[in-house]
Amino acid sequence: WQSARCCSYPQELLLQLERGAELHEVEVAVRGDLAPRAVDVYLSRAPAGRGAGAAGAEAFELAGTLHFSPEDPSRRVPTAQRARLKLFALCSGQVRLRVHEPAASGPKNPYKQVALASVELWGREDAIVASEGGGADARRSAAQPQPQALSLGGELGDVAQVLIELGIPLDLVPTDEEELRFAQADAETRRLLAELQRRRPRLVEASRLGEAQQLSEHMEQLCTLGAELHKLRLQRERLLGADRLEEAEQMSAPTEELEA
Repeated sequence: WQSARCCSYPQELLLQLERGAELHEVEVAVRGDLAPRAVDVYLSRAPAGRGAGAAGAEAFELAGTLHFSPEDPSRRVPTAQRARLKLFALCSGQVRLRVHEPAASGPKNPYKQVALASVELWGREDAIVASEGGGADARRSAAQPQPQALSLGGELGDVAQVLIELGIPLDLVPTDEEELRFAQADAETRRLLAELQRRRPRLVEASRLGEAQQLSEHMEQLCTLGAELHKLRLQRERLLGADRLEEAEQMSAPTEELEA
């Protein structure tokens, strides 16, 4: 994508996903001589009681901002720049990019244009968002979520496709340490962690660092409890599958205590 000549800023691009998603990373690549100063990334959120993707129901929240540096004017050949935003957030189906003015202007960019070479999203289909519309199919999807790759490109996309064909969930292959901790928790805790993750950048931007630190500590505690709850549920399911009902019943009390 490339902006028109002498256009006004910021420019906005709207990306439509096939369905609601749990996003983990957003990467934007630009050409050096047409690099924007920054790109704001907004994720759509469907209000409570409205299905994801319903007309007029989408509200957008800032997930983060990607910054780009001016290209060295002495370079004869434009160079590519990439910026990646790591996050753990729910999206109801749309990603809005707000593209700011050029990082630099001069003879190489007389019309003050900007251009994006590529936009890549990493994540998986979110079962909770997908099930908001109700119905038996949606409930089955929520009970047995099937992770999917979202716009994975290059070698990573090839690897993801092979994993899907082999039946290996992508959430078993976390991309970083934070995602690893989140992936070990149960689905309800992951959703709460995603909500808290969205709040942390806003606290930092508002210089409310003490509250941001407390939020991080709270998220660590939630990760630990969510991982333990997920482990207990799996153990109980295995016992039930082996007809070891008395042992499964003994697992009920600690499981319900963590759920509360």
